[in-house]
Amino acid sequence: MQYRGSIPCSHLAATNCKAPAGHHLQHNPNGSATSRRRLLRDRFAELADEVADREAFVRSMQQIGKLGTEHMNVIKSEVADKVREMKQLDEQIKLLDRHLD
Repeated sequence: MQYRGSIPCSHLAATNCKAPAGHHLQHNPNGSATSRRRLLRDRFAELADEVADREAFVRSMQQIGKLGTEHMNVIKSEVADKVREMKQLDEQIKLLDRHLD
């Protein structure tokens, strides 16, 4: 996974997003491959920031001794889902890169 960005990350508590997952990745027939690639990269960076947030949360909770097994399992599942999506995005970005080069 080669793409990282510096998009401001949302806080872990702010997970009540009303938009459907992946709504910003829906295909726009009027959009160019370049703009689609930018959207994919932005989403990749957003996911990377979310993973980093969860890792930081785990570290801070471990330091104060408040991380239970149930919470850890939920966080591991969230991170695994995000990494899975990042891998898919990375493949799509690579395909677009080849197409645009």
